[in-house]
Amino acid sequence: MNFELRTPPYPLNQFIESVLYYDSYQPTHQIERLLPDGSVNLIIELTGIDQHVYDNELLTPAKTHRKAWVSGMHSGYISIDSGYNASMVIIRFLPQGAYPFLHFPVAEVNDLVIEADLLFAQDVARLREKLLSTEQMAKKFTAIYQWLHQRFNAALLPNQAVQYVLSQIHQNPTLEALQNITESIGYSQKHLIHLFKKYVGFRPKQYQQITRFNLALRQIEQGQFSQLTSLGYDCGYYDQAHFVKEFKKFAGFSPKRFLRAKGEYIHYVPLK
Repeated sequence: MNFELRTPPYPLNQFIESVLYYDSYQPTHQIERLLPDGSVNLIIELTGIDQHVYDNELLTPAKTHRKAWVSGMHSGYISIDSGYNASMVIIRFLPQGAYPFLHFPVAEVNDLVIEADLLFAQDVARLREKLLSTEQMAKKFTAIYQWLHQRFNAALLPNQAVQYVLSQIHQNPTLEALQNITESIGYSQKHLIHLFKKYVGFRPKQYQQITRFNLALRQIEQGQFSQLTSLGYDCGYYDQAHFVKEFKKFAGFSPKRFLRAKGEYIHYVPLK
């Protein structure tokens, strides 16, 4: 198996968190639960193997995706193929980073997994063909970076107020802190929501909740908690009941059950 995770060079790294390439992946499960992480991703599949989104309850195929698709910000978990024997490129955008490449408000892909050609016409298809015809790993990444440079529209840079609010949420993902930030920047709540839906996807409160949930996931992944009751408080939840309720909303599991179910990668929970 090849697994190559890279941070793109400047200035792409101001908008894109990472580019991942892997092939010959052979997990022991077929279906997994993908937990919301507050990101938009462009996925390019290179082997021609169909990938599915499943009904969360029945685990029967609900949608099939081929070749390339975009997964928007999700407000809850989704059930997907584990990618057995697939070869994929995954471009993960930073929270404020997708808009200059999509060229339309990011909220339009919220809670969607949608074929890439509907959003990019034939641009992604041409990139996919280039990747298929390129054997060397370094040249694959060069082709991806060149494509991203061509898609980038500098006239669509994120609003500075949005960047400031995002940075503050990441430092302190509590509702109280968000309310203080909103008051300090001098924008009406309605205007800030409009900007967030355009540049980020989620409204500020939605993004704060997802960020707080992911802080809990990181602490679980790193073992940075003594017991579950302290984990909720450490992540900014005002009581244990609130923590459990919100965790279950995003993960589909209680924190205690999640500890038993989690797999090798914290956002991917093996199902069957």
